[in-house]
Amino acid sequence: IQNAVKFTFPKSKRFQETLTHKEHMILCRFADQTAVQLPPERRLIGKHCMGLVDLDRSWAAEAHGYMVQVMTMEPESCSTKNNMLVGRPPQTITQEIRSSQLDASVHNRSCDCPAEQLQDNQS
Repeated sequence: IQNAVKFTFPKSKRFQETLTHKEHMILCRFADQTAVQLPPERRLIGKHCMGLVDLDRSWAAEAHGYMVQVMTMEPESCSTKNNMLVGRPPQTITQEIRSSQLDASVHNRSCDCPAEQLQDNQS
């Protein structure tokens, strides 16, 4: 357990514009209510609240350039908190875009040559 005084909540600008810190803490408490032994309707509310907390976190990461996906591990019984946020750092995304642009550029250059030029180059 860490001292939450170091951190600010909510994390994303959109949630900060909507919820106070106290409201966010209440949301987090409800998000913890996902245990199998709880009544189904209470677990469902907990799952929805957990989805909102994960959305806040993913929007905050996206604001810093990350590409984020929220995934759910299966089967649901594998963990009471079976959502995962998977983020890819900005540098990785930029490098992949540059690499794919380079590949496309090289491919387009080799395909755009008229047949006569190819024959001339082969002679």
